[in-house]
Amino acid sequence: SKAEVGVQIAQRWILFKLRDRVFFSIDELNKELRRLNHELNDHPFKKLPGCRRSRFEGDERATLKPLVQKRFELCDWRYQVRVGNDHHVEHLRCFYSVPSQLAGERVDLRTTASMVEVFRGGRRVAFHALLAEPGNSTTLPEHRPVAHQRVLEGEPKALMQWATAVGVSAQEMIGYHLNGRRDPANGMRAARRMRDLARDHGEDRFESVCRYALPLNITSLRSITSILTNQADLRPRAAMPPPRMEHDNLRGAQYFGD
Repeated sequence: SKAEVGVQIAQRWILFKLRDRVFFSIDELNKELRRLNHELNDHPFKKLPGCRRSRFEGDERATLKPLVQKRFELCDWRYQVRVGNDHHVEHLRCFYSVPSQLAGERVDLRTTASMVEVFRGGRRVAFHALLAEPGNSTTLPEHRPVAHQRVLEGEPKALMQWATAVGVSAQEMIGYHLNGRRDPANGMRAARRMRDLARDHGEDRFESVCRYALPLNITSLRSITSILTNQADLRPRAAMPPPRMEHDNLRGAQYFGD
C-alpha cells in the first residue's frame, strides 16, 4: 500500500501538472520532469521532519547495492530436451556439449541473444556462446568421457601445446621425441611419460631438468627420470680445470704434423 501511495503522490505532483502542457521534444519533456522530480523530493513532510531527499540521504543511501555490470537479457526456455548419445544437445540445428554422464537424459535450455545455458534438476551444468551457423557444434574438453580425454591428451599436437606452455627447453625435448626420433611410436610413449613426470614433479622442475640435460645431449626417458629422482641437476658442478699455460717449449699438432 505504501508503494501505491508513493506512485499516487508522484502522479498527482508531476503528471497532473503536465497534462495540459505541450512539449516539442523529448529533451524539453525530460528537463521539466527532472525539475518537478527535484521539487517533489525537496518538499517537506506534513507530519514528519525533513523531506524525501533528507530521508534518502540519511537512512537509505548507505544500504543501496551497486547496479549489476551486465545488462539484462531476455531469454527463452526449452524444457525436457533429450541429450544425444554423443553428449550434445541440439538448439536451432547447432549442437552443444554437456557432461558425458548426462547422455540420454533430459535437460532444460535457457537461451539468450548471446549464449546457451543447460540446466539439470535446477542446476546449471553447461553454458556456451551461441553459435551462428547451423550445423556447427562446440565441445568443451571437460565434457568428454575420460577415455576420450586421455586419447586427445596423447596426440602429438596436444603434447606440443603443453610443452610450449611449459618452456623453451621442454618444447625442444618433447619436439625431439615427437619429430626427431626414428621410432615415432616409442617417441610418443616417451613424450607422454615425460608429461606425467612433469605433473608429478612440477612443470618448472621439468623445464629446469630439460635445460640441464639438452646441452649434455641427454634425451632418453630413463636419464630424465634419473635426473629428476636423484636431483643431479641441483648438485654443484665440478670446477673446470684451469687453462693450459702457453710457452715456447710446448709442441702441438702443427709441430708433429710437419
